Amino acid sequence: MVSKKSPHSKEKDNQEELKLDDALTLIDKVTKNAEEKILLEDSIKNIIKGTDNFLGYIKKMDLEKRKELLVMYNKVLDGTKQKALLLD
Repeated sequence: MVSKKSPHSKEKDNQEELKLDDALTLIDKVTKNAEEKILLEDSIKNIIKGTDNFLGYIKKMDLEKRKELLVMYNKVLDGTKQKALLLD
C-alpha cells in the first residue's frame, strides 16, 4: 500500500524546497569553492531542518506557550544575526 501525502504536506515540502533552493542559489553566487559550498549547504540544510522540527514541536502547544517560545526563538535568531554582522 502506497501512502499519499496530504495537500498540506505537499505544500510544506514545496515551501522547504523553495527555502533551500533560494539558499543554494545564494551560496552559488557567494562562493565557487567546492568545500566552502558543501559546508554552507550543510549548515543551511541543518538550520531549515532544526527550524521545521522546532515548529513541529510547538504547533501542538497552546497558543500562549507557543507565543512565548516564538519570542525566545526570535531573540535567538536576532542574536545570531548580530554575531554574524560583527564578524570581522
